[in-house]
Amino acid sequence: MKDAAKITAMDGVTMVFFTVDTGESADYPSKRIDRINYHFDSGLLIQGRLYTGTNDDIRAVSRAMVYKVIADCLGTANLWTKHAAIDQSRIASTGNHYADYVKNPLACSMSTLLGADIPDSIKIGHVAYCISCGCRQSDPGKLDCCNDTDNTYSCEGCNARVHEDDVIHVGDYCYCSNCTSYCDHCERHHYTDDVQWVKSLRRSLCKSCLEDNFSKCVVCGDVVKNDDAHDKDENSYCDSCYHDRFSDCEECDEAFDNDELEQTEDERWVCGDCYAKLTNQESCVLASA
Repeated sequence: MKDAAKITAMDGVTMVFFTVDTGESADYPSKRIDRINYHFDSGLLIQGRLYTGTNDDIRAVSRAMVYKVIADCLGTANLWTKHAAIDQSRIASTGNHYADYVKNPLACSMSTLLGADIPDSIKIGHVAYCISCGCRQSDPGKLDCCNDTDNTYSCEGCNARVHEDDVIHVGDYCYCSNCTSYCDHCERHHYTDDVQWVKSLRRSLCKSCLEDNFSKCVVCGDVVKNDDAHDKDENSYCDSCYHDRFSDCEECDEAFDNDELEQTEDERWVCGDCYAKLTNQESCVLASA
C-alpha cells in the first residue's frame, strides 16, 4: 500500500512528485514507487510522464493533488483547465533536467490555472551545483568539482551525471533513479520502460517476469499468476471468468462450456456424451465421407 505522495522542490519552477511504501520515510525512502516531474510558472503547469509506466489513474490523482497544493499556496480557487496538447514552443529549457515534454510529449500534459493565459515562455531547469562546496559548476555534466577523481557515472537512460553512491546498476549499464523502476516479483531494478504497473495485482512487474510468471485473462483482461490461471482451448482465464463460462461434467470430470452441459433426471450436469450414455442414447457420430 502506498503512503500519500510527497512533493519536493527542485529549481524555481520544478517539483518532483513521488509515492513510497507504507512505513517508509518520505524524506529518505529506500525506493520511490511512482514519480512525476511537474513544472509551474505564471499559472501554467506541465506534468511529466509517469516513471513506472503509463497509468492514467495515478497520473490523474497526482495531478489533482498538485493542483490543490498550488492553489492553496497561491490562496486562489482550485480551478484548472487541462489542455489537449503541450505547446513546446512556449518552453525554454536550461541547465540539467530530463525534458519529458520533448522526449515523451504524448505522455505529458499542460494545464492552466483559472484566469491565467499560457505564457509566451516558461523556463525549466537549473544550473548544476557542486555536491561538495555548493558553487555553480562550469561543467554542467559534473556533480563534484572539488575532487580530482571523477566519482560520477553517466546515466544510460538520460545522460545525467549520477554520483557513485546513487547509481543503480542494471546488468552492465548504469542508471539514475528516475530512469529505473523496481520489479516487485524478481525484486530487482530495471530500466523504467521495461517495467509496468499492473492494476489488477497492484504491483510493478518487469517484462520478463510478466511473460514468464503471469497470464492475462482473455475475458476481463486482468493479469493473474500462472498458478492461479485456468487454461482452456489455448486461452487463459482468471478464476472468476473461468467459472462463469465453464463447469466440470459431474460424470467424467472434464471441463465444458456451460451451454454444452445437460441436466439429468437426478439433477446432475453432464456433457453431451455422458448424457447420451446415462440415458441409453447413442452419441452422434459423423459418417465417413
